Amino acid sequence: MAIQWHYRRSDLTDVFLSTFTAASTSTLTLFAPRRMGKTEFILYDLIPVANERGFLPVYVSFWEHRNDPVRCLQAGLSQAQRDLNWAQKLRTIEFSPKNFKLAGAGLSASVELPSASTLKTPDDNQLAALRDSFNQLLTVNKPILLCLDEVQHLATDTTFEPLVYFLRTIIDRHREQLKVVYTGSSRDGLQRLFRRRKAPLFQSSSQIDLPELGASFVQHILTAFTEASGRQVQLNEALSAFRSVKKVPFEFRQIIDIMLRAGISDIAKVTESYLSDSIDTAGYEEAWDTLKPIDRAILVRLLTTGRGLYSDEARVFIADYLGLPLEDVTKYGIQNAVNRMRGVYITRIEQGVWDFEDQQFRDWICEQA
Repeated sequence: MAIQWHYRRSDLTDVFLSTFTAASTSTLTLFAPRRMGKTEFILYDLIPVANERGFLPVYVSFWEHRNDPVRCLQAGLSQAQRDLNWAQKLRTIEFSPKNFKLAGAGLSASVELPSASTLKTPDDNQLAALRDSFNQLLTVNKPILLCLDEVQHLATDTTFEPLVYFLRTIIDRHREQLKVVYTGSSRDGLQRLFRRRKAPLFQSSSQIDLPELGASFVQHILTAFTEASGRQVQLNEALSAFRSVKKVPFEFRQIIDIMLRAGISDIAKVTESYLSDSIDTAGYEEAWDTLKPIDRAILVRLLTTGRGLYSDEARVFIADYLGLPLEDVTKYGIQNAVNRMRGVYITRIEQGVWDFEDQQFRDWICEQA
């Protein structure tokens, strides 16, 4: 029997599907920083269970081919159509449900597409092809679960606006049958996408933050580790390691993988080594060196507060940090710096409140300061 490394989030799956089934809304947004397990939840929890409950899943990752999101969407729709055709063909053959299980049923895999050097503006022919693909799926007598992964990428360039308009129209027109899950790893990017004046994408979407994992997740991984290695790790030591990596499940799994490969059980030692290596290779020093002095001053200011970056108090702090007269630090200059770093180093949590996109970069700056 295969070792079960995946930690199921059944309660969260029920929240999504029961919301859609009750028809209280047709769109939900799932937010979490990178490497917290959004995509794993979508692919290994939500989509399989949705398929079992009568939904037709469609999975699209806009990071598969960042310069051409139309092709990403077409790839996801085409894969869903192939899955549907295969499932329909299987129904014409007699199988015993007790003895047969379709591997990956309902799991619409993403397709790796070649990269391009320039951004692709959607043309009328491409959008017409997308519309045809949607219409084919919509003829199926079942609700469609459209999962748009890292959807905030559509806000990174005005080139993508025709696709945003297209999606908004399709989703609005078929809201009874089309249930949509947006996922994003940047609050700032999601806000820019949903609140953009010229091309808002379903402003009524309700946001759900991916719940933080805790002791039950750590115990699950330790159980799998013991099954795989025959060795045991104390839960309190593992929880300490988990906290050291900011409760990021991806980082914790990396530590466990290192322990498996090295044949050791000292999780504290491995965690210390992993954190040292990851910080050394994260490129933080190089990133810091490329920033303008005012950018650095704002990031240091964020270590203490994310509020009031344009206030007189903030201007005094920045001027002192840079060794400049107060009149040389203007709100306009601060705004330009914020715009440069927005979505890359900092993210807007709410109106007037900012935070770091990468909390480990924050820790690195804190150590340097």
